[in-house]
Amino acid sequence: MNEITISAIITTCNRPVSILERAVKSAVMQKRLPDELIIIDDSSETGTHSEEITLMLSKYAGKTDLHYLKNDGCKGACYSRNRGIETAVGDYIAFLDDDDEWTADKLMLQEKKALEHKEAVLITGYIRVITEGSKRTRIYNRGWEYEGCVLPKILGNNFVGGCSTPLIKRSAVIKCGCFDEDFSSSQDYDLWIRLAEAGEFAFVKEILVDYHMHPGNITEDFDRRLTGWKRIYGKYRKAFGRYPEARGKFFELLAVNAWENGRYCFSVGMLGRSVRAGGMKVNFFRTVMKMGRITVKHALNRLMFKPE
Repeated sequence: MNEITISAIITTCNRPVSILERAVKSAVMQKRLPDELIIIDDSSETGTHSEEITLMLSKYAGKTDLHYLKNDGCKGACYSRNRGIETAVGDYIAFLDDDDEWTADKLMLQEKKALEHKEAVLITGYIRVITEGSKRTRIYNRGWEYEGCVLPKILGNNFVGGCSTPLIKRSAVIKCGCFDEDFSSSQDYDLWIRLAEAGEFAFVKEILVDYHMHPGNITEDFDRRLTGWKRIYGKYRKAFGRYPEARGKFFELLAVNAWENGRYCFSVGMLGRSVRAGGMKVNFFRTVMKMGRITVKHALNRLMFKPE
């Protein structure tokens, strides 16, 4: 019998059933199975789509305790995750987005870490980013293996990533107020900050998640990301005021993302704010070099795909 119980929660919205099944399969094929798997369907589609999901899930009914819940219309990702939290009975919660995959030993490694660091409210690890149509992969958060009291780190840089990676104490999530349903993006970042205010984090130095990047990813929509980041800064302005280095890092990452998306004037402004906030602790030249590499990459792409 496991020392702790884990509830896995998959939220889905109008996703092809074949893609959703990939996520479900990665959950039910874990070396350490979740004690229950809850699928929250926020799809606008009814009838055939729901029937297809139910039929697909029936193939895995014997693997773990399965629950399929259909929202009454589209309620949004935060509502769906909060409904999953309310339904779950596990000591810990592991979210999985419907287009991501867990590596086979994710829950096993995180359970081990949770037992070693019982005070930790969140256990995260490496995220492997797989770009659609490319054979290249990268690790999103290598070099950001922060543990313990991480509030200054998570404020400046969401090193946890999205919802598919961490294992979270359910009691801590409830105490923090769950997901803020007023956020349309960066809702995960917002919750991680509140959890960091409440307790310690732990980090597993292994790849736990395969994040599939494709044109439909919200994280690829710069305008929506920017709206989320602005809300984060407004909500935690006082905390940013206490940690100038975190504020500098936050603006530095905004500058790089804006430059990558062609918002050059905005990017330069954010870089200036970064230097003013973080002073000499901001690696100005490293950031400028990164922007230079982005510029070269974009120029090469334009040359390679120049129309006849």
